[in-house]
Amino acid sequence: MLYIGGCKGINMTSFSKHMSQAYKLKNLCLRETEVVDNCLLNFSGSSLEDLDVSNTKVSTAAVAYVIARNSSLKCLKARGCNNLHLQTEGEFFFGQKLVL
Repeated sequence: MLYIGGCKGINMTSFSKHMSQAYKLKNLCLRETEVVDNCLLNFSGSSLEDLDVSNTKVSTAAVAYVIARNSSLKCLKARGCNNLHLQTEGEFFFGQKLVL
């Protein structure tokens, strides 16, 4: 489990490198941080069950990448993500419905 929700002043370059070594995370909370796409795109894990990117700057592409690699994902929280753009409510990503 990695919970950095609300942490300010995170060095994104260092954090991105750490994410590339996070193989066995089941829970990842990045809520209300300055996390950007590179951090998620460098995430190497494939066993996530819970992901919270609420109020971050991540894009639809980065979230879709994580969903595709983590077939056991049960809970995705993404409220307040202004960079997530859905063309229709409940758009499907890799066979899973994403509801924001």
